[in-house]
Amino acid sequence: MEEAQAIAAADLDIAEKIKRIFTAHIMQFHTNRDVAESYWREAAHLSLPRRKEVSSMLKQYEYFIRELVNQGIAEGKFRPVNTRQIVRGIGGMIFTIGNWYDPSGPDDIHTIIDAYLDFIMHGLLAR
Repeated sequence: MEEAQAIAAADLDIAEKIKRIFTAHIMQFHTNRDVAESYWREAAHLSLPRRKEVSSMLKQYEYFIRELVNQGIAEGKFRPVNTRQIVRGIGGMIFTIGNWYDPSGPDDIHTIIDAYLDFIMHGLLAR
């Protein structure tokens, strides 16, 4: 969240902010692989208070991203979309990278980032 907040505070175009935030998010599956994967594999086994805490953090992150997308819509950079549905969909797409990404596999992390950003931005950008 701190990295996303720093990107959001930077003097950048809203589309560039969204790209950098999602790049940082995806990169976690490469640079902090153990932590990123552990969450998805172990979340169901956390104590109820800890699951609620983690769930709250994820909701805060989702709301933060939704606000940025709403800003892009208000500025006319992004087309009008249901941000709740779209940001959840993007999050689901990104979070599952840990299920299949292999740093020694055929797909380089930067190739994956480029493909995902292309898909996400073409869905968001106003035409």
